[in-house]
Amino acid sequence: MKPRARAFCALCLYAGLRKEEALGLCWDDIGPASMAISRGVTFPDGNQPDPSMELKNRASRRVLPLPKKLREILLDTPHTSEYVVPSADGTVMTSTAYQRMWQRNVSGMVDFPVHAHMLRHTYATTLYRAGVDLRTAQQLLGHATIQMTAEIYTHLEAEDSLKAVHRIDEYLEKSTG
Repeated sequence: MKPRARAFCALCLYAGLRKEEALGLCWDDIGPASMAISRGVTFPDGNQPDPSMELKNRASRRVLPLPKKLREILLDTPHTSEYVVPSADGTVMTSTAYQRMWQRNVSGMVDFPVHAHMLRHTYATTLYRAGVDLRTAQQLLGHATIQMTAEIYTHLEAEDSLKAVHRIDEYLEKSTG
């Protein structure tokens, strides 16, 4: 995987960034232990990025911890532009450039449909499995409401409950001997 595609995927997977947040992230936003999310790249008119770079909502503006795996990938990523995930010429990516990067480096490498938001959902699952409380997860994900975060966590709790059947069966076998 090319370095900028790897950095993009790592930002979504290990920090839960939305596509637009990862594309708008600059090297100056990243410190030794955290990163500030303060802009996003959207494409309201098709291919060209919106110059305002406004985030999705007020809660999207946040400071995130920098997990070790993400820090290692970012340290290994060439600093060829002010942006962490730039276009080939070092500017903000266009929609076409993003789609080309994604197709060549990610979706073209697997035999099932995949999109960037799946990485963000995997991050939410990671938070849940790591025991991160709902309020903290809301802040880390940049959700405007706790209900949005709760919907994700509630789905995960249901999955975990269904997977617990083998533990219940084992207990019942031992107790009824």
